[in-house]
Amino acid sequence: MLENKEYVFEIQGHTNGNRAVKKSKRHINLGEEWNFKGSSKKLSKYRAERIKTYLIKNGIKENRIKTVGFGGDKMIVKKPRNMREAMKIFELK
Repeated sequence: MLENKEYVFEIQGHTNGNRAVKKSKRHINLGEEWNFKGSSKKLSKYRAERIKTYLIKNGIKENRIKTVGFGGDKMIVKKPRNMREAMKIFELK
C-alpha cells in the first residue's frame, strides 16, 4: 500500500450471520470489538473501520481506504452447521 500510492482499497467486514449481536460478560475484558452490542452489519462495519484506523496510523492516507460492512450477507463459509465450520477459514494448514 505504501509503494502503490495511486491505489484505493476497500476493506470488507463480515460476520457469520445476520442476527443481533449481544454483549457477553465473558468477553468484558477483551475490548469493544469483542464486547459489542448491535446489528451484524454494524459489527462488520466496525471491524473494517478498525483495520482502516490501523492502516492510517501506519502511514496510509485516509482517502485511499474505503470500508463496507456486509454482516452475514456475504459469508465466506456458506451455511456453516456449527462454529467450528464457521471458523474453518481461519484454520492453519
